[in-house]
Amino acid sequence: MQEKSYCVMTLEKVHSMANLQIRHEHNFREIELKHVDSDLSDNNRELVNDSGMDYKDLWYRRMKDLELKHGKPVVARKNAVLAYEIVTTFTRGANVDVDAWAEANKKWMEDTFGAENVLSMQLHLDETTPHIHTIVIPIDERDRLCAKTFTGGKAKMKHLHNTYGKAMEPLGLSRGERYSRTKKEDLGRFYAQVDKAAKAHAPVMEANEPVESYVQRVNRYIQDIEMETLYEKKKWKRYAELQQTKTAQMYAHYSEAIKLQDQIDENCGHNYPLIKNRLQTYQRVEQAVPRKTLNGLLENILIKFKISENVRAARAGKKKKRDFFISEEGTPDVENR
Repeated sequence: MQEKSYCVMTLEKVHSMANLQIRHEHNFREIELKHVDSDLSDNNRELVNDSGMDYKDLWYRRMKDLELKHGKPVVARKNAVLAYEIVTTFTRGANVDVDAWAEANKKWMEDTFGAENVLSMQLHLDETTPHIHTIVIPIDERDRLCAKTFTGGKAKMKHLHNTYGKAMEPLGLSRGERYSRTKKEDLGRFYAQVDKAAKAHAPVMEANEPVESYVQRVNRYIQDIEMETLYEKKKWKRYAELQQTKTAQMYAHYSEAIKLQDQIDENCGHNYPLIKNRLQTYQRVEQAVPRKTLNGLLENILIKFKISENVRAARAGKKKKRDFFISEEGTPDVENR
């Protein structure tokens, strides 16, 4: 069975211009990075903003455009989210057409945040796995700087991951498992591990041992082993996390089934023969009536009888009947409970 390949999308919020500048220097390789193969850095390319403009200049230019449009400045609140940095990649070793993947990423970014808000997209090909750094300014449909419009709450973040996963499906990439307990490893910590592996050295050579070329060869050998061990460790960690995910999925489905069973039991007055009879009747109906026709009938029933209103009315009637009683004096009375 072929192992699944996953697409990955992480989003970080940028709250200051200083932080935005640091990201620019990293993404454009203006600082030395030990985990990067500098010989391959010329292969990196800009998918958006091929002029190489500074992120701060791009940000201010977008804000200036809005000021000219409305005749007044767009004010950024204190500690507001000034931008997002979105990093997208895929499972190491996945058979993916990088050019098609990059174009699909660009389309999703522009469709999701608006083309004018995607300030920069930088494709990196000088590291282990191809990935894209995208800088987005969160300007919403009201032309306001408002991150909550895009990422305000779990539901909106889930929507972003779902739509991104859907956009990557034609390339053979799957969205990460739902209910997953996987925690994305801090990028700085990962780079520190890579640096540690890259700096590995053989034990100090003793006097009269083989020549310097042998030392260099041993060093390279140890570095390769360290890198391979790091990759295998991460691979098995991912495997363990996926097994936990499957267990969590099964538990979630089981919990939903138990809740549904309790609701049916309560609605039928805990009458087991009645529950069994109704379920068997519905099963026979499902087998006899085409699914499309049955769905239409059920929708018409819901529209005609307004079940939710009937349920509320029935509950209100039950409560009224329960609260009505005869007092000791023999006169009707209602107890306020």
